[in-house]
Amino acid sequence: MGLLLGQLHTRAAKAWRKFDQYLEIICAFAINSAEEIEEDKDLGKSTKYDAESEAYKVGVEVFFKQGLLTILGDFVLQEDSPMYKDTDMRPRMGQTSSLYSSFNT
Repeated sequence: MGLLLGQLHTRAAKAWRKFDQYLEIICAFAINSAEEIEEDKDLGKSTKYDAESEAYKVGVEVFFKQGLLTILGDFVLQEDSPMYKDTDMRPRMGQTSSLYSSFNT
């Protein structure tokens, strides 16, 4: 999970068109057990979950302990985030890469 959250400011930001899928993966890890994820390949897209299950309780608790809301809030606020430092090198969501900028001229 740390690897997934660690890629928020890099790979996830660069692939902003697929950002909803990234959030679905995070949600699936938070509310489902490993067995449930293996059984149902479309689990991240469904709204089925059991808030009383052990997997849900553990997953949500882990996300709160890891500061998921702070991490996502920092990402959304970008330079306006209180956690932002002038030395941070962060790609901005919505920017085209240099590969595509040559086609716009």
